[in-house]
Amino acid sequence: MLLVNLAMLKGLGVPTFFMTFSAADYHWPEIIQTIAQQYAGKKFTEEEVLTMDWDEKPKWLRTNPIMAVRMFLHRWEALNEFITGPAHPLGIVTHFVYKVEFQARGSPHIHVEY
Repeated sequence: MLLVNLAMLKGLGVPTFFMTFSAADYHWPEIIQTIAQQYAGKKFTEEEVLTMDWDEKPKWLRTNPIMAVRMFLHRWEALNEFITGPAHPLGIVTHFVYKVEFQARGSPHIHVEY
């Protein structure tokens, strides 16, 4: 990543924005609802997921971490499409680079430079 950033700095100049996007997977009920439906046939309501014990939520997320990450990446792609799209909320974006990392508990986050 460091070489990519140095090459971008030399060729394109200093990025305008640096942002970090973190997963709020404990607060996104659809992730736990989807995983519970797939693996246990359980249909949780949004309210049930939001009021779940903090020990139970990671249990469900660990059941299918791939699904949790894919749903996070889907949200990231939608946000990035908006930022780089015709609405230009940050101005016209010509180049960007991002890196996906995982916290100690396994939750993904993305660092992006525009």
